[in-house]
Amino acid sequence: LSRKHPNIWSFIQLIQSEHVRFEHILTQLDAGASAPQQSKKAEAFQMRLDTLHDRFLKKEINADELLSGLALLTENKKK
Repeated sequence: LSRKHPNIWSFIQLIQSEHVRFEHILTQLDAGASAPQQSKKAEAFQMRLDTLHDRFLKKEINADELLSGLALLTENKKK
């Protein structure tokens, strides 16, 4: 998603890869492994994602603004 104009398929691929990663971590946790440490970059990403989600739930932003914010987040994550 580091292109200037990512399309919906790039976004879907990102979501799919995140889902696979989550399932892998969940399997490891079920097997008794400890939770992985989050990097500062991952913590900052999660905080920005949570802020977008909260603002959407409080109706401070609409769906278009939410999607624009998500696109910016995912674009920055790949850099």
